[in-house]
Amino acid sequence: MKLNFRNISIKYKIIVIIITVTLLSQLIAAYIYTQYDKNNFRENTLKNLNMLCQVISDNSTAALLFKDSIQATNILQSLKAEPYIKLACIYNKEKLPFANYRREIHNKSATKSFISASDTALITDNSITLIKPIFDEGNQKDVIGYIFLDRDLKDYELRLSQFQQVLTIITLASLLFALLISTQLQKIISGPIKRLSLMVNKITKNRDFSVRIKKKGNDELGELIGGFNDLISNIEIQNEALVQAKEQAINSAQIKEQFLANMSHEVRTPMNAIVGMTNLLLDTTVDGEQSEYLRHIKTSADNLLVIINDILDFSKIEAGKIEFEAIPFSLYDSFENLRRTFNFKLKEKNLYLNIKKNNDVPDYFIGDQIRLNQVLLNLIGNAIKFTDKGGITVKVEKDSETPENIVLNFKVQDTGIGIPKDKLDYIFLSFNQATSETNRKYGGTGLGLTISKQLIELQNGKIWVESETGKGSSFFFTIPFLKTNPPNLNEIQNLKFDNSTQVSKEIIQEANILIIEDNQLNLLLATTILKKHSFNNIHTAENGQTAVEMIKKFDYDVILMDLHMPVMDGYEATKFIRSNMSEKKRLIPIIALTAAAIKGEKEKCMEAGMNDYISKPFKSNELVEKICNFLK
Repeated sequence: MKLNFRNISIKYKIIVIIITVTLLSQLIAAYIYTQYDKNNFRENTLKNLNMLCQVISDNSTAALLFKDSIQATNILQSLKAEPYIKLACIYNKEKLPFANYRREIHNKSATKSFISASDTALITDNSITLIKPIFDEGNQKDVIGYIFLDRDLKDYELRLSQFQQVLTIITLASLLFALLISTQLQKIISGPIKRLSLMVNKITKNRDFSVRIKKKGNDELGELIGGFNDLISNIEIQNEALVQAKEQAINSAQIKEQFLANMSHEVRTPMNAIVGMTNLLLDTTVDGEQSEYLRHIKTSADNLLVIINDILDFSKIEAGKIEFEAIPFSLYDSFENLRRTFNFKLKEKNLYLNIKKNNDVPDYFIGDQIRLNQVLLNLIGNAIKFTDKGGITVKVEKDSETPENIVLNFKVQDTGIGIPKDKLDYIFLSFNQATSETNRKYGGTGLGLTISKQLIELQNGKIWVESETGKGSSFFFTIPFLKTNPPNLNEIQNLKFDNSTQVSKEIIQEANILIIEDNQLNLLLATTILKKHSFNNIHTAENGQTAVEMIKKFDYDVILMDLHMPVMDGYEATKFIRSNMSEKKRLIPIIALTAAAIKGEKEKCMEAGMNDYISKPFKSNELVEKICNFLK
């Protein structure tokens, strides 16, 4: 593995730096000293050679004048005392060899080109060669010969070798000393940094911003520690503010959720009575004018319920509490549901609704059918609302496909008023409509498209719109679904003809039903619905405590339990029944009958021990069907 200096601990970096500096200092000092010693040795050697040449010149003057080469040779033999002189020659004034001295076989000699009337020194790495003229003693300007000396530098090479050995020992000793000293001195720098690092890790792990590092000086490390302590102080202040803000946000979210739960209950409770009573009236004999008025009441109540549901859905999406199911469903069932839902409004406005599905689009998928229906209901509902002539066309095509998934492209096209081009970018924003006149004329919260967009995007789809004022609008959206095989035909037939909720009229008439409800209108509504379906034995209680006393004295087949009541609410009453009643009465089916529609309410009911859940406003058939499921 490649070693990266940047990843080494700082204490080792300091040690490496100190040792490196020490080694470089030693090498630089050794180089400088070596160069100095070398130059000094050469200068001294050259000086000595000059003196030696002068002595030989003075002694060989007579020999040159009298041409006595033997005497000159004897003079040169005195150089035996100089062990590093390898060659010495005396030349006459014609630059011809006159006398020689050789310590060993030596091929080196002077040439006429080197010999001159002035001193000549030739210096190489291995030798120093000196050539000097010899003057007549009587006339110092008269050159009578020349002296040639060649000296090797083996003594310097030996000296240099010894110096290198000593230098190596000194360097190794210095590095060892530097290692020992740096190991201790590095703590001065690495110690505070290590403490700072440990403190950072401790703060990160424990999220305790109250700790501080003790400052021991005003150098750069001291400034770093001081800056770190100031930073931690600021973080501590900000953290406290964030914790407080988080607590406030949580409290606000809880208050908001509780407010929505309460408002949902308070609004849905009277809405349940209005819708239920209207349906009951429509089932009675009324004249045409009264029937028309009742239908208008029902339409207004349905519209108001849509607004309530939009606000609740928008709040759940904002809180990130929306969840999507992945269950098999039929696209044909969704389309039939759309037709039934909008049948009355379409007839009322004399509009058509065409639904087209390409042949390459399967009918069965795995996904969230309820959310798909919600998006289509929003888009088609808006199209009907803003269309006075013509109608609405829904088209489904295959956008793309993989072995496991298929992406469907939905198009909802209307022939309505259209949307101005400068408003197309705003219609998906919360509480936003094309114009203020749109809101006054057509009503609504402006949340339908916002919710649809978020529901689509949360399922990894996308939505867009094309429109032209006066010519209508086309909304497009894509949603991916998992592929699935259609159910077996025999299973479909069994499901179709299995009337699981059918019970005999005798069982219905003899069944004992207890309705626990504090709102008198809703109590009257539920009682009336059940009596219309031949339930004769109906008992009522206005709160959980009264109901508990009644259950102790009487046996019931099914209990309809409201959740929010005075004295004892539905949760407490259910838990008491499941924990304190006799074994038989602990098993009485309890159906939650509540106007609360906040996410988690159904799960909370099941945890409390209830068997089923109906949200107000409910349909008569739904209530009767759930009761019959337990009676059968």
